[in-house]
Amino acid sequence: MAMTAFALDTKDWFTGRVFLKTNEVLEGKIRFTQKLDLIECKTEGKVLTYSPYQVKVFQYFDEATGTNKTFTSITDFSRGELGQKKFFEVVLTGKISIFRNGRNIVKQVYPKFDAHAGKGAFKRTSTYVEVTQYDYYVYVGDRLLKWKDFEKQWLKHCQDAKDQINEFIAAHELQLKNNLYDQLKVLEYYNTLHHEVNLSLYQELSLYER
Repeated sequence: MAMTAFALDTKDWFTGRVFLKTNEVLEGKIRFTQKLDLIECKTEGKVLTYSPYQVKVFQYFDEATGTNKTFTSITDFSRGELGQKKFFEVVLTGKISIFRNGRNIVKQVYPKFDAHAGKGAFKRTSTYVEVTQYDYYVYVGDRLLKWKDFEKQWLKHCQDAKDQINEFIAAHELQLKNNLYDQLKVLEYYNTLHHEVNLSLYQELSLYER
């Protein structure tokens, strides 16, 4: 499943932390460049740049959205068995864990139709803006699998709580078809029913060393 939002690459620096594979923790101003898949960190008067092969996790507070963001390095096997380390944003963790990876695209945007503009309403000019298109992934076993058909692909992993999930969907009047937010609510609820974590995931991310 893909979802579009404003471009993630930013010239702004955010206060955050970088957890390196060497177990060193850097604190200061950080900036994530999505196009290059690199994280920069200003610390002790220097700007240091790191790739997904050097970083376990980085976190920062996005003042524009008022949210804490966490990214982690995971091996992506989608292009071959050798795999490639990439940064993925953490969306949901638990027995079922969800991540997303963005890529910047240029999108044509039209202004909203103004019925009071008269003939001018039909002379609207479009603009081109850079936006981020996200691909979502589910961590199953020891691999990332691309999010496709939610009901056919992922609900089958929740069969041990089928009745509870159906009650939850009905009680909250969730619409699962092509509705990412409601789908995530279901998986978040499912995770609350299970206190165990995906051990393969935590071994991959080495979060237990933090």
